[in-house]
Amino acid sequence: MYFVGLVVYILAVKKLHFEVATFVAMVFGMYTLAKYGKEGRAPVWRIILTSLILVASIRFVFTGVFKIILP
Repeated sequence: MYFVGLVVYILAVKKLHFEVATFVAMVFGMYTLAKYGKEGRAPVWRIILTSLILVASIRFVFTGVFKIILP
């Protein structure tokens, strides 16, 4: 299952660019993994907000600090 998700993400990066594909993958991953947590599923707004912050942080670190061009 992990391999299929990785292939879908790689194909999505080519079509949707890094930010959108990573955001969608993070939201989907957090949403599906959260249902197995002890406290239950996190609210959707928290998953979306966390994904936005993480994508912005990753973009800043790679493009601002390391000067790497993301796809």
